Parts: sequence; structure tokens; C-alpha cells
Amino acid sequence: MDGDFQQRYQNAEQAYGEGRYGDAQRIASALLDELRNPASDPDTQAAALGWRAFVALLLGHIELLGLEDPISAATHYQLVLESQPQQTLAEL
Repeated sequence: MDGDFQQRYQNAEQAYGEGRYGDAQRIASALLDELRNPASDPDTQAAALGWRAFVALLLGHIELLGLEDPISAATHYQLVLESQPQQTLAEL
């Protein structure tokens, strides 16, 4: 993922931290949409899965803690686990 993607992820995190949950959700949802069809080479696929886990985790937190929508949050938390994250991320 390029620097622009990383910057937008940081923008979503910042919006979440500032309590701007709608903004955070909009940014993170757009990022997740970009990760739905990763490139065909294995390295890019692995990077996309890693990012997908981080973005889905952030979306889960936004929806559970910020927007108080546990059903949507559960969907994103499940996506984290399906992204084959490292153990620490899976535990989060």
C-alpha cells in the first residue's frame, strides 16, 4: 500500500480518536473497499490482507464504541480474523 493509503488510515484513526465517528467510518470504509480486490502477486496480497485486518479492526471499534452498533462491529471483527492476522492483532 502506498503512502497515500497510510495517510488516509492515519486520518481515520485521528478522526476516531477525536470522536468524529462518522468521518472515521467514511474514511475507513473507503479504505476497506480499496482492499477488496488486491493485486494477483503474493506479496501484494499479503500486504492487502494485513491492511484489511487493521482497517477492519478500526471499523469494528468505530462501530462498537463510537456508533454503538454491535452488529456491524461484529461483522468487521470477523473480517479481522478472516484476514489471518498476527496473533497479537487477532487478540485485539
